Amino acid sequence: MADAAPNQAPIDRSSCPAQRHGTTAARRHHGCTCPDATAAYRRYNRFQYAGKAHLCPDTDHRIDATGTRRRIQALYAIGHREDDLAQRLGYTSPQRVFAGQACVIPFMHNAKSQRRSRVFQSTAAKVAALYGELRDVPGPSKHLRERARRFGWFRPDEWDTADIDDPDSTPDVAGTRPRIVETNPADPWFGSLCRSGLYDPELWWAGTQQATEQAVRVCGHCPVRRHCLRHALTSPESYGVWGAVSERKRREVHGELRRRLNGRPMEGSPELDAVLDEYTPVPGVRAGGRGVSS
Repeated sequence: MADAAPNQAPIDRSSCPAQRHGTTAARRHHGCTCPDATAAYRRYNRFQYAGKAHLCPDTDHRIDATGTRRRIQALYAIGHREDDLAQRLGYTSPQRVFAGQACVIPFMHNAKSQRRSRVFQSTAAKVAALYGELRDVPGPSKHLRERARRFGWFRPDEWDTADIDDPDSTPDVAGTRPRIVETNPADPWFGSLCRSGLYDPELWWAGTQQATEQAVRVCGHCPVRRHCLRHALTSPESYGVWGAVSERKRREVHGELRRRLNGRPMEGSPELDAVLDEYTPVPGVRAGGRGVSS
């Protein structure tokens, strides 16, 4: 009977008001009235009545999120923008679109992202399919490639020699690039706390008030925060905490700075230096260049 399923006539969903169809969750949470959703819901109830709901084949179980997050990070590492990936995965928030903001991937920025260790099977399957489609296609964002280099996120080809879904697995990248920490003092990012290995790199991208405040506090002690903020303003970087300045505040600062420049280049301008002096002051020096009296 299972072999006959692909030959069955497609279900007419034109009269169903739900946004999702055909599953137990669609029936329970979205009000889907389609026959396949109703049948799945009844099967689930039978399993639940027997105390075996976790065995129901129609249930979208949660699985370990390690491989799913690694696949997204690997796509970042070859330059794919999160906004593009989010839309292809179906994460199109009307509120963000209305506000002119880019779409995000919730499980990469969720309020519990520091503790979240599991995702739905359906989510993992969607990410795996997108990863298989894009893993050999370079993305357009050089900034994401730089971010991946800073945080030690591996490219898809670097995962070929390891099990990307195994939490204990690490790619063999000998001779290609180091993992998270770089020890070259000539590197302008040398000594940055966000890639020191002492903190979870996701802290800078979680997007929640608590995570943002913690990231800002950590950045306040970072020796390269001035270079970091300069990079974020001149690139510009749209997401995350850079140079002890939050994403929202940095957008305001960047917009005001562009208005003051009135079309002039930002790099090397006194206006940019003034902003850097205000938000990342050099220890022992006041904004404007006057020393701090003891």
